[in-house]
Amino acid sequence: MVEHMHLLSLVSQCALLSLHRSGLYYQPVAVGRENFALMSLLDKQNLKTPFYGYHKMMKFLQRLSGEPQKGKALDAVDGYRSYLSSA
Repeated sequence: MVEHMHLLSLVSQCALLSLHRSGLYYQPVAVGRENFALMSLLDKQNLKTPFYGYHKMMKFLQRLSGEPQKGKALDAVDGYRSYLSSA
């Protein structure tokens, strides 16, 4: 689509294709095993209880692990929440 070695500049090529230039340089980040496992748990739980919100999902994770969740769990829940809102 967009070629770096072309007569037209990258800016012109992106404008013609209605693309943002930042999209040319974006490198997706792979999901780690821990986040993938947490998101899988959240997905299964969401199928059972679709009415659960953010706080109930966090409590669900706390019950599974027996300790307060933070860090990666919060990232997984936030990522999952944005995934659900975009679907």
